[in-house]
Amino acid sequence: MLTVADIMTKSVVTLSPFEPLAQAADTLAMMGVSGAPVCDAGARAIGVFSKSDVVGGLVEGRLRPDAVVKDHMTKVTVSLRAGDPVTRAVSVMAERSIHRLLVVDDDEHVVGILSPLDILKAIHDGRLRLESGTEA
Repeated sequence: MLTVADIMTKSVVTLSPFEPLAQAADTLAMMGVSGAPVCDAGARAIGVFSKSDVVGGLVEGRLRPDAVVKDHMTKVTVSLRAGDPVTRAVSVMAERSIHRLLVVDDDEHVVGILSPLDILKAIHDGRLRLESGTEA
């Protein structure tokens, strides 16, 4: 059985909830990612901040000069464990229209992130079969 740990991205950029929006946007751009987990002082995942959160704030006129990440992040409502099957991750992402899933340990610390690109790579590499929805 192919697990989330087998295909997730293990090197994860995280943001502070109190990080200014401009700094967070710079971090995302510099790292070449579209979003990142937001972690509290105990390194537990509390949300996800993405470029679309910034765009949404701009469009809705909610961006203030003193805004910080926690003002615009999406709170974490679902996460997975590294040992969960990839097929479960695919189902969760499809059912909830989620673009990235946080992978956390038992203490809710981020140990990885799973994106549609990770899943596509597994399909391309022949480790996950699309037509049957099962692992190779």
